[in-house]
Amino acid sequence: MKTLPQYKLQEICGEQVITTVGDDGLRLDRLIVFNASAAYLWQAVADKEFTAADLAQLLCKAYDVAPSQAETDAETVLQQWRAQGLVSDQAD
Repeated sequence: MKTLPQYKLQEICGEQVITTVGDDGLRLDRLIVFNASAAYLWQAVADKEFTAADLAQLLCKAYDVAPSQAETDAETVLQQWRAQGLVSDQAD
Protein backbone atom coordinates (compact mmCIF):
# COMPACT_ATOMS: atom_id res chain seq x y z
CA MET A 1 0.00 0.00 0.00
CA LYS A 2 1.13 3.56 -0.66
CA THR A 3 -0.14 7.09 -0.13
CA LEU A 4 -1.23 8.78 -3.33
CA PRO A 5 1.12 11.57 -4.49
CA GLN A 6 -1.61 14.14 -5.11
CA TYR A 7 -2.37 14.30 -1.37
CA LYS A 8 -0.06 16.27 0.91
CA LEU A 9 -0.14 16.89 4.64
CA GLN A 10 0.03 20.59 5.44
CA GLU A 11 -0.53 22.75 8.49
CA ILE A 12 -3.35 25.21 7.92
CA CYS A 13 -4.47 27.46 10.76
CA GLY A 14 -2.85 25.16 13.30
CA GLU A 15 -4.53 22.01 11.96
CA GLN A 16 -2.86 19.08 10.19
CA VAL A 17 -4.78 18.84 6.93
CA ILE A 18 -4.56 16.60 3.88
CA THR A 19 -4.97 18.72 0.77
CA THR A 20 -5.22 17.91 -2.90
CA VAL A 21 -2.33 19.31 -4.90
CA GLY A 22 -2.78 19.29 -8.65
CA ASP A 23 -1.65 21.05 -11.78
CA ASP A 24 -3.31 24.24 -10.60
CA GLY A 25 -1.60 24.14 -7.20
CA LEU A 26 -3.30 23.78 -3.85
CA ARG A 27 -6.99 22.92 -4.17
CA LEU A 28 -9.12 23.87 -1.20
CA ASP A 29 -12.16 21.95 -2.38
CA ARG A 30 -10.94 18.83 -0.58
CA LEU A 31 -9.49 19.16 2.91
CA ILE A 32 -9.29 16.31 5.41
CA VAL A 33 -8.26 17.16 8.97
CA PHE A 34 -6.00 14.62 10.70
CA ASN A 35 -5.49 14.24 14.42
CA ALA A 36 -1.91 14.13 15.73
CA SER A 37 -1.51 10.35 15.47
CA ALA A 38 -2.91 10.16 11.93
CA ALA A 39 -0.62 13.02 10.87
CA TYR A 40 2.35 11.22 12.45
CA LEU A 41 1.51 8.03 10.56
CA TRP A 42 1.03 9.87 7.26
CA GLN A 43 4.37 11.66 7.59
CA ALA A 44 6.10 8.37 8.43
CA VAL A 45 4.76 6.47 5.41
CA ALA A 46 4.23 9.17 2.76
CA ASP A 47 5.63 8.02 -0.59
CA LYS A 48 6.68 4.62 0.83
CA GLU A 49 5.26 1.13 0.65
CA PHE A 50 3.63 0.16 3.97
CA THR A 51 1.25 -2.29 5.61
CA ALA A 52 -1.17 -2.13 8.53
CA ALA A 53 1.50 -3.89 10.59
CA ASP A 54 3.94 -1.09 9.77
CA LEU A 55 1.42 1.48 11.02
CA ALA A 56 0.87 -0.52 14.20
CA GLN A 57 4.61 -0.66 14.85
CA LEU A 58 4.84 3.10 14.37
CA LEU A 59 2.02 3.63 16.86
CA CYS A 60 3.74 1.41 19.43
CA LYS A 61 7.00 3.28 18.90
CA ALA A 62 5.47 6.74 19.36
CA TYR A 63 2.71 6.10 21.90
CA ASP A 64 2.21 4.07 25.05
CA VAL A 65 -0.23 1.64 23.45
CA ALA A 66 -0.58 -2.13 23.59
CA PRO A 67 0.26 -3.93 20.34
CA SER A 68 -3.29 -5.29 20.03
CA GLN A 69 -4.75 -1.78 20.36
CA ALA A 70 -2.20 -0.43 17.89
CA GLU A 71 -3.23 -3.10 15.36
CA THR A 72 -6.90 -2.17 15.77
CA ASP A 73 -6.13 1.55 15.47
CA ALA A 74 -3.93 0.99 12.40
CA GLU A 75 -6.71 -0.95 10.67
CA THR A 76 -9.19 1.82 11.50
CA VAL A 77 -6.90 4.49 10.07
CA LEU A 78 -6.36 2.44 6.91
CA GLN A 79 -10.11 1.95 6.47
CA GLN A 80 -10.60 5.70 6.75
CA TRP A 81 -7.77 6.44 4.33
CA ARG A 82 -9.17 3.92 1.84
CA ALA A 83 -12.69 5.34 2.18
CA GLN A 84 -11.33 8.81 1.39
CA GLY A 85 -9.28 7.48 -1.55
CA LEU A 86 -5.98 8.63 -0.02
CA VAL A 87 -4.04 5.37 -0.51
CA SER A 88 -3.53 2.76 -3.18
CA ASP A 89 -3.35 -0.96 -2.56
CA GLN A 90 -1.33 -1.29 -5.78
CA ALA A 91 2.41 -1.78 -5.51
CA ASP A 92 4.64 0.33 -7.75
